[in-house]
Amino acid sequence: MTFIRALFLFTLFAAITGCAASEGRSADTRTANGQPFPVPDVETVSSRPDFGGIAPFQGEPIRIGILLPLSGPSADVGQALLNAAGLALFDAYDPRLELIPYDTGGTPEGAARAAADAASSDINMTIGPLFAPAIQSAAPILGAHNIKMIGLSNDRSVAGTGVYLLSFMPDQEVRRVVAFAASEGHQRFGALLPETAYGTEVLNAFGRVASR
Repeated sequence: MTFIRALFLFTLFAAITGCAASEGRSADTRTANGQPFPVPDVETVSSRPDFGGIAPFQGEPIRIGILLPLSGPSADVGQALLNAAGLALFDAYDPRLELIPYDTGGTPEGAARAAADAASSDINMTIGPLFAPAIQSAAPILGAHNIKMIGLSNDRSVAGTGVYLLSFMPDQEVRRVVAFAASEGHQRFGALLPETAYGTEVLNAFGRVASR
């Protein structure tokens, strides 16, 4: 969870530096799935002992939608990611940030609805969805509104214009694992993989890396 929290924190700081909030932004913060995460106000942030005396950021709100499966079979994963994002939001120390959750239900159809809700709520950028089919479903809706997406899938094929991935790719993970095992003197490898698109990608990477 600490590592995921760090990735979200990196994303939030990227939003601070990369999102130019438009003037005249609506103050309405309602969402179909709940209210934005609370963030420390200026007085609270300034008084934190580890804040270093740096003045809090000023300016227009930066509204970040986070599209996760908060219901359905993957709700536990979605909630864990949302909790990590909430902790990262607090660590970011910026009262401008608003993190607004949208429930995809873990399906492409739910992701499309969540993307439409986010696009209609004056969002600057989105984190998520989690699964590749959901990203593919949400991307054109967000792209039509010029909203950048940082997806959480490790399927490289869904990345593209306006769609970025915040995850390790399977070939990177396999390369690190096999390289470490080889450095310990191991020369025979086996792989237990699911018969899915992800398993096929891992298997292909495994063959390339192990042969080296």
